[in-house]
Amino acid sequence: MRGAGRAPWRAALAAALALGLAAAAGADEPAAPGATGALRVVQDRVSRLGAFLLVDAIVENTTAGPIEAAEVSVEFSSFFDELLGVEHAVLGPASLGPGQKASFRVATPFSEAIRKIRYRFTWRAGGEQLQNRPEAERPVWR
Repeated sequence: MRGAGRAPWRAALAAALALGLAAAAGADEPAAPGATGALRVVQDRVSRLGAFLLVDAIVENTTAGPIEAAEVSVEFSSFFDELLGVEHAVLGPASLGPGQKASFRVATPFSEAIRKIRYRFTWRAGGEQLQNRPEAERPVWR
């Protein structure tokens, strides 16, 4: 029975992959302060205004505690993930309680090469400066 010795190995690999995929997808638990996802975009809009590309978004504090000095960096990249530009903005309001929302707007010179955007947030919580991993990239034109 040649294949009998491989079954436990395959089962362990399948279990490890399932756990990895579940972790990558994100748990349904609320984010702790400082955890990736403490601030998340709940709605965004990308539009062109003359020679500029505008990004307007609404962000929500998903933590159980307050955050202060919230800022965003919007990264613009090409189809091949070449970084084309970064714009920064302070959220309005910059301090958010649990579940509260804020908004921001950034403008960058329009380029046909821009295909993807990514959001990176920084904030203060409990006297500590924190930053999330970039949210999943989204296409500029949906």
